[in-house]
Amino acid sequence: MSNFKRMHMFGGMLAILFLVWQFPKCIEAFEEEWQSGVGFISSLAIGGYVFGCLLGLGLNLLKVLFEKKEP
Repeated sequence: MSNFKRMHMFGGMLAILFLVWQFPKCIEAFEEEWQSGVGFISSLAIGGYVFGCLLGLGLNLLKVLFEKKEP
């Protein structure tokens, strides 16, 4: 798997994980007002995706740095 795909897989998985983790708060935000609920869900998804991409980028960097070079 390429480093680019791995980074986006981490991003997508963490975005979904953040949405599932905060599902009760999403319901509360929708009960107050649907615009705030949509804003909360989108901020969770985008924040989780960016965090996952940064995490994947860091892991890919470590992999490249510590990968054994074969002669």
